[in-house]
Amino acid sequence: MPPCWRSNWWPAPPDPAPRGICILGECIAGVAEQAKTAITTFKQYLLHHGFPRRLSNGSNIAFPFTPLEFSAGAVYRFAIYPVMETNDLASLFPVAVEEV
Repeated sequence: MPPCWRSNWWPAPPDPAPRGICILGECIAGVAEQAKTAITTFKQYLLHHGFPRRLSNGSNIAFPFTPLEFSAGAVYRFAIYPVMETNDLASLFPVAVEEV
């Protein structure tokens, strides 16, 4: 069993197992060029990072935006720090699989 399943979130892998994930990065910095440099570096690490059963570095990754890095203009920074006690974390983040 992969290490990611060994947790109290999912005592056993879901059936069927997930076939993909989405990673969307956002970077906010004091200077726009710093944010662009940071997110570009993250993208490069993601592109070239190996993982089990990887077929190639081109066909296993899709990008939702073109250009890959873009400025959304001025933004406001805020933080939310919710604290919640629970014995059933998985119920707070339901997973659904749909076939289209």
